Amino acid sequence: MAQIRLAAFDLDGTLLREDKTPGVFTLQTLERVLDSGVEVVLASGRSRGIIPRVLLENPRIRYVISCNGAVIWDLREKRAVTEDLVPFETALTILRKARAYDCVREASVEGMMYVSEYDVETEIQRIFPNLREMMHTLRTAVPDVEDFFVSRGVGAEKLLFFYPTSESREPLRRWIEERFDLALTSSHPLALEVNAPGISKGAALKKLAQTLGIAPEHVFAIGDSENDGEMISFAGTGVAMGNAEPAVLKLTDLVTADNDSDGAAQAMRRWILEEI
Repeated sequence: MAQIRLAAFDLDGTLLREDKTPGVFTLQTLERVLDSGVEVVLASGRSRGIIPRVLLENPRIRYVISCNGAVIWDLREKRAVTEDLVPFETALTILRKARAYDCVREASVEGMMYVSEYDVETEIQRIFPNLREMMHTLRTAVPDVEDFFVSRGVGAEKLLFFYPTSESREPLRRWIEERFDLALTSSHPLALEVNAPGISKGAALKKLAQTLGIAPEHVFAIGDSENDGEMISFAGTGVAMGNAEPAVLKLTDLVTADNDSDGAAQAMRRWILEEI
């Protein structure tokens, strides 16, 4: 197996446990990977502003792929390397259409994720019981997300919709597919995520690897959800978490333990540090 020079890590369901925090062993192992000289990249569906501080403020982690690849951010230089947004009018049309569907509407704008106060306090409880406090820490609540989006007047890094069932996602998904050339994916069975055309974690990781002069065979990527599939396929060493969705598990023969069992740390030790 070729020596790893660039390693991309999904967050939710991968580096993070179900309580949305990274375990001590995982953090310790990540530091050892950094010690080895590997360029570590955080590759998330999250907006940059809601990535855990313990990761975002690590001075040795330079690059973040956020919102499924919409933005590649250079933390050291505090600038976007690339930024591809859903155009303002397109995003607004979709947000307005989504009113007719049984879903929570969210929009990522300028590095933060915004949601309507009503949805945080009421609707999110119906879809994800007992998650109100977590939503308060991961989202910025505004009186109405659509009005807020209009007031900002800029494109969206990502639109995100949460549904009571996976089946209830499909009508809006079909409506979008019939009218727009956009990238649709999901980091959760109850979510639908909308990005600009051609955007994916895989495309962003490929672009970053090319910028750094690193060939795919020297790239490691690990994840668990649909939105991780392209980067796992791109990487010379693509790993699926033990808790990965079935479609992701089909992409690679390299599978580690689940996220509550330090699966990401085990993968680092085996395929990057080559200890086990």
